[in-house]
Amino acid sequence: MKEILSAVERVTGIMKEIGAASRAQNDDIGRLNQSIHQIDSDTQQNSERVEQTASVARSLRAQVRALLEVVSAFTLSNAPATPAPTAARTDAARESSPVRYAA
Repeated sequence: MKEILSAVERVTGIMKEIGAASRAQNDDIGRLNQSIHQIDSDTQQNSERVEQTASVARSLRAQVRALLEVVSAFTLSNAPATPAPTAARTDAARESSPVRYAA
Protein backbone atom coordinates (compact mmCIF):
# COMPACT_ATOMS: atom_id res chain seq x y z
CA MET A 1 0.00 0.00 0.00
CA LYS A 2 2.91 2.35 0.77
CA GLU A 3 4.28 1.72 -2.71
CA ILE A 4 0.98 2.67 -4.32
CA LEU A 5 0.73 5.82 -2.20
CA SER A 6 4.32 6.72 -3.07
CA ALA A 7 3.65 6.16 -6.79
CA VAL A 8 0.50 8.31 -6.63
CA GLU A 9 2.47 11.09 -4.93
CA ARG A 10 5.18 10.92 -7.62
CA VAL A 11 2.56 11.04 -10.38
CA THR A 12 0.84 13.97 -8.64
CA GLY A 13 4.18 15.81 -8.38
CA ILE A 14 4.93 15.15 -12.04
CA MET A 15 1.47 16.39 -13.03
CA LYS A 16 2.00 19.59 -11.00
CA GLU A 17 5.33 20.14 -12.77
CA ILE A 18 3.67 19.57 -16.15
CA GLY A 19 0.92 22.05 -15.23
CA ALA A 20 3.43 24.68 -14.12
CA ALA A 21 5.49 24.17 -17.28
CA SER A 22 2.34 24.44 -19.43
CA ARG A 23 1.34 27.72 -17.75
CA ALA A 24 4.84 29.12 -18.22
CA GLN A 25 4.84 28.04 -21.85
CA ASN A 26 1.40 29.62 -22.35
CA ASP A 27 2.66 32.90 -20.84
CA ASP A 28 5.73 32.84 -23.09
CA ILE A 29 3.57 32.21 -26.17
CA GLY A 30 1.35 35.13 -25.17
CA ARG A 31 4.35 37.46 -24.88
CA LEU A 32 5.70 36.20 -28.20
CA ASN A 33 2.34 36.85 -29.84
CA GLN A 34 2.31 40.41 -28.48
CA SER A 35 5.83 40.97 -29.80
CA ILE A 36 4.86 39.70 -33.25
CA HIS A 37 1.85 42.03 -33.32
CA GLN A 38 4.08 44.95 -32.32
CA ILE A 39 6.59 44.11 -35.06
CA ASP A 40 3.75 43.89 -37.58
CA SER A 41 2.40 47.26 -36.47
CA ASP A 42 5.86 48.86 -36.65
CA THR A 43 6.40 47.39 -40.12
CA GLN A 44 3.10 48.82 -41.35
CA GLN A 45 3.95 52.24 -39.91
CA ASN A 46 7.39 52.14 -41.54
CA SER A 47 5.79 51.22 -44.86
CA GLU A 48 3.41 54.18 -44.58
CA ARG A 49 6.33 56.46 -43.77
CA VAL A 50 8.26 55.24 -46.80
CA GLU A 51 5.24 55.93 -49.01
CA GLN A 52 4.85 59.41 -47.51
CA THR A 53 8.56 60.13 -47.97
CA ALA A 54 8.41 59.02 -51.60
CA SER A 55 5.38 61.25 -52.17
CA VAL A 56 7.16 64.22 -50.60
CA ALA A 57 10.24 63.52 -52.72
CA ARG A 58 8.13 63.52 -55.89
CA SER A 59 6.49 66.77 -54.85
CA LEU A 60 9.85 68.38 -54.06
CA ARG A 61 11.23 67.20 -57.38
CA ALA A 62 8.32 68.89 -59.19
CA GLN A 63 8.81 72.06 -57.15
CA VAL A 64 12.54 72.10 -57.97
CA ARG A 65 11.78 71.74 -61.66
CA ALA A 66 9.30 74.61 -61.48
CA LEU A 67 11.75 76.75 -59.54
CA LEU A 68 14.58 75.99 -61.96
CA GLU A 69 12.31 76.96 -64.83
CA VAL A 70 11.51 80.30 -63.17
CA VAL A 71 15.13 80.94 -62.19
CA SER A 72 16.37 80.11 -65.68
CA ALA A 73 14.96 83.43 -66.84
CA PHE A 74 17.74 85.16 -64.89
CA THR A 75 21.33 85.26 -66.02
CA LEU A 76 24.53 85.99 -64.18
CA SER A 77 26.93 88.54 -65.54
CA ASN A 78 29.27 87.00 -68.13
CA ALA A 79 27.12 83.86 -68.26
CA PRO A 80 25.14 82.95 -71.38
CA ALA A 81 21.38 82.53 -70.99
CA THR A 82 20.31 78.90 -71.00
CA PRO A 83 16.91 77.32 -71.49
CA ALA A 84 15.05 75.91 -68.49
CA PRO A 85 16.71 72.67 -67.39
CA THR A 86 14.89 69.41 -67.82
CA ALA A 87 14.88 66.69 -65.19
CA ALA A 88 17.71 64.87 -66.98
CA ARG A 89 19.88 67.99 -67.07
CA THR A 90 19.20 69.20 -63.53
CA ASP A 91 22.12 67.40 -61.87
CA ALA A 92 24.53 68.36 -64.63
CA ALA A 93 23.39 71.98 -64.41
CA ARG A 94 24.01 72.03 -60.68
CA GLU A 95 27.54 70.72 -61.14
CA SER A 96 28.51 73.21 -63.87
CA SER A 97 26.71 76.24 -62.42
CA PRO A 98 28.79 79.12 -60.99
CA VAL A 99 26.15 79.37 -58.27
CA ARG A 100 26.77 77.07 -55.33
CA TYR A 101 23.74 75.37 -53.85
CA ALA A 102 23.40 74.60 -50.16
CA ALA A 103 23.51 70.90 -49.47
